[in-house]
Amino acid sequence: MNRPKVKSQGITLVPLVRRSRIQAYIMIYTPHILEEMYLGLEDNGYQFRGITKRFPLATRHFKTKLKNRYYWLYGFIILVLGTGAATNSLHFDYQGGSAYVITTFSWAVGLIGSLAAIFAGYSLVTSDQASGRIRLILKLPYTRWRYAFEKFLGEAFAVIAFTSLATVTGFAVSTALYGLPPVLPAIGILVVQAGNLLVWLSLAMAVSMVVKTGRRAVAVLMVLFLSTWVWEGVANSILRGIGEQSVAVRLFAYRLEPYRAYSVTVNWMLGLPNSDLMAPLLMEHVDPNGSIIIGPGIVSELVGDIPWFLSEWVSALVLILWETVPMLLAYRRFKTADIS
Repeated sequence: MNRPKVKSQGITLVPLVRRSRIQAYIMIYTPHILEEMYLGLEDNGYQFRGITKRFPLATRHFKTKLKNRYYWLYGFIILVLGTGAATNSLHFDYQGGSAYVITTFSWAVGLIGSLAAIFAGYSLVTSDQASGRIRLILKLPYTRWRYAFEKFLGEAFAVIAFTSLATVTGFAVSTALYGLPPVLPAIGILVVQAGNLLVWLSLAMAVSMVVKTGRRAVAVLMVLFLSTWVWEGVANSILRGIGEQSVAVRLFAYRLEPYRAYSVTVNWMLGLPNSDLMAPLLMEHVDPNGSIIIGPGIVSELVGDIPWFLSEWVSALVLILWETVPMLLAYRRFKTADIS
């Protein structure tokens, strides 16, 4: 039998049996309501109106990504991997402390963050071309350069923001277990992590400007990503073919690959020995006083005096070149391409 509803002053009073359902709905939808309120703060004057006005396409793109649950999932994965690896080192008897946490997050971003940047950027242009949206945008007072720049800028801010948020949250969580991480290395790692993300986002944007479909873009980018795993063998074959036997030159050739350049720069920021080994494994072979217990891949042990082209700053420069050159080269083709 249906229970009667009692009306008072135009308001329906719901029976107690159904109030629990309403409370459940409120608990479910409150986070979504708060998210919409946060994203709507621009109307109340809390946003940087100057930036919004100057880069409207980038701002709109960034706000769209804030609503995307996959980006929040990505940040959660980085948080879990970085924190989990810090509590379960490769050698279970190793206790790295607060500094070791920084290395595990750099490892997580180097692996998962690179893939995330690829999948975030592969469709930046191809999706607009497929939907015809790019033609509408370019009819507005937008040049192709401004369109490409703002698309890249909005995506870069989104990926870097979620990655940095996950990393800083991981540092806060680990502080309760190991103490506060070293401040300057932690800040340096955030900058280098952003540089690594920009490398793969730049490559993804470049491919998206050159190819016509998202499927082709993904195929090309996955080949590029997987080629980093075999680059050492390719470099050895090339050097043998030209008769180059120098160990220093061989190490330099290895470091032209983005991930190794990233690893060298991370180790540099942490004050670790000059090596392209990933930071967590390298730190496990260095005692707190800085003396090397076992030195896998450390340049000073392999070549003696370190030549200038194996300096850490050179690897940082290689990262910067990977961030800029691919997209600039791709734009030269994009600016004359037929998008009708």
